[in-house]
Amino acid sequence: MPGKKKKKKNEHERLAVLSLALFVTLVGIAVIGSLFVLPKMSPPKTAATKPLSITIDKMPATSIPGKGDIHEGSSAERRGSDANRLEDALMMPSGRSNARMAIIIDDVGVNKHPVRQLLEIDVPITFSILPGQTHSRNLAEEIHKAGHEVMLHLPMEPIDGNGENIDKDTLLLSHSPEELKSLARELIKSIPYAAGANNHMGSLLTQNSGSMRIIMEEIKGAHLYFIDSLTTPWSLAQSTAREKGIKSAGRDIFIDDDRNEENIRKALFQAIRHAKRRGSTIAIGHPYSVTIKVLGEMKDEFKKAGVKLVYASELVR
Repeated sequence: MPGKKKKKKNEHERLAVLSLALFVTLVGIAVIGSLFVLPKMSPPKTAATKPLSITIDKMPATSIPGKGDIHEGSSAERRGSDANRLEDALMMPSGRSNARMAIIIDDVGVNKHPVRQLLEIDVPITFSILPGQTHSRNLAEEIHKAGHEVMLHLPMEPIDGNGENIDKDTLLLSHSPEELKSLARELIKSIPYAAGANNHMGSLLTQNSGSMRIIMEEIKGAHLYFIDSLTTPWSLAQSTAREKGIKSAGRDIFIDDDRNEENIRKALFQAIRHAKRRGSTIAIGHPYSVTIKVLGEMKDEFKKAGVKLVYASELVR
């Protein structure tokens, strides 16, 4: 009958509403309970960005230091590392045959005595001569006569030089194109027998493509090769040299940014490993007494490790 059917329908609707209400209540209780029972999740930790580690170049007091210039591959990174021991360097298999290493000694020209000590070691060393120093020209002639390679250590403006470390022979960002060209040409002519050039300081100037193009034109005109000392990771010197068709390369390791005998030795072991892994390496040092001592003590170790010492001109391309 119509009345009974309607009543039955209403009961079904009430049951459906009650069931839905009960379901919603249970879900709500479960959600609220989970907030108290489950542990709070912490947001994922992100690795902190490690700042770039650099070491300020420690130049001899008698030379022209560049405050803003850096030496990458600092001794702090090498200190205490078993990977730099002589045993590891000797045992490491060569990645390529005929591994070669060029050692460049910068800042030559201030004093004759350390240069003569280095010549007595009787291994191939490339001497990079700073123009305008007391013995620059005489030492270039003496080094050439002894059968070693001469380079020009071309002074360029560093970051934060503030004038106090800037010599009159330094190539500056403020120089006009004609001034840059004239000074670069004069400096190249001042060092006889130079086969190549590398930058002294230059952490500011080597970042300027216009200045680099002008200087590289003069280097190309003098038929020199170029080694980028890489006193800043943003140097455009080598890429500009390549653009100009100049044979070039970049420094791999500074061996004496820390004037400590143990760390200089470790740096040379690191250079040996680099040469054996890559086929060649370019290491730059200075005429410090401790550097001369370690090089003299290690001169036979390079051969034992299977690394041939060569002049810088043999590693440019």
